[in-house]
Amino acid sequence: MKAILVPIDFSKCSLDALKFAAATAKRSGAKIHLISIIEKQNYYFLGSDPIVIPPELIYSNNAHDEKLKNEIRSRLDKITKTSYMKDIPVEYKIGTGLKVYKCIEEYSRISKSDMIIMGSSGAHGITKILIGSNAERVSRFSKIPVLIMNHHIRDIKTIIFASDFEKEAYRVFPFVQEFAKIYDSDIHLLKVNIFTHYNNAEDIALLKKFNKKFNTNYKEVVFESSTIASGILKYADKINSSMIAIGTHGKKGLIRLLFENVSEETIRYSSKPVLTVNIKK
Repeated sequence: MKAILVPIDFSKCSLDALKFAAATAKRSGAKIHLISIIEKQNYYFLGSDPIVIPPELIYSNNAHDEKLKNEIRSRLDKITKTSYMKDIPVEYKIGTGLKVYKCIEEYSRISKSDMIIMGSSGAHGITKILIGSNAERVSRFSKIPVLIMNHHIRDIKTIIFASDFEKEAYRVFPFVQEFAKIYDSDIHLLKVNIFTHYNNAEDIALLKKFNKKFNTNYKEVVFESSTIASGILKYADKINSSMIAIGTHGKKGLIRLLFENVSEETIRYSSKPVLTVNIKK
């Protein structure tokens, strides 16, 4: 863990994410990259003609953006001097763009970050920039792991790794395992079966094979539920886990709609932080 990217809009949930990122950076020796994004307005075509933007409006918008950037810069300077950021190498960037999640994903490449830790106000939140939909999109498209948080946590005692434990899970798990080492966390291997389709003996064999591959002895759990996402959430509540970890396919468009989007549903309704790792990374 050399670099952590933290998107920030100064909402409580984004500041909570930053505090956790700071604690993680101190434990791992990582650098923190902060990014704050000014969301630009899109101008649409009306009929066959584009909207004509008067020069004075363009000038006004630019002047407003510069004023806003100065305000953001001042707030970021103060944040870098807080006690919880002490002794942590930190850089920040103020960006502008039409789509916040694309700006975050692009800057994760530019900054060569190893993971993204970001806040989300959840399904019913009204935070303008880091609303739930942006958090879901970042986790879907990001090529690096993304930790989505909706409240402040201090420690990670137990991580649930939810998977089908087929071959793709073997590419996802090493990062989950390395992250767990940072906090000396316990890991539960969770296979959720829907009521209409399951084979308990085969699932237990999959979990044992997985443990053997990584030379580990993590708790093996087969849990039944009406849907995979609801099973993950129910088990997380049952054991009061600190975090949920899950792989995501990064699918787009129609292909995404044809698959059960377990990771996004889990993020949307989880009361726990959710770590997603792109299977296609």
